[in-house]
Amino acid sequence: MMQRTNIYLENEDIGYYKNAAKRCGISMSEAIREDLRQQRKLDGPRGSNWAKSLLEMAKKAKPNKDGLTDVSRRHDYYLYEYDINQKNARKKK
Repeated sequence: MMQRTNIYLENEDIGYYKNAAKRCGISMSEAIREDLRQQRKLDGPRGSNWAKSLLEMAKKAKPNKDGLTDVSRRHDYYLYEYDINQKNARKKK
């Protein structure tokens, strides 16, 4: 079941969807819906992009001599690419 909704688009986006719809012989609404469906396929199950991001973060962590990483202690460093310890050291000065 579809539900009617309103969205605001930039003029450039409106032109893109109007042209795409005309080329495919469908309505502009159907062109937008098709784009949304394709995006959902790329995203996978809900939350998968978040999980992929965390896995990518874990891959950045270098294992120590025991094969363990410091990702749980230095997660901010891997997430935001700065060392939280350096940030705290600057605050103490």
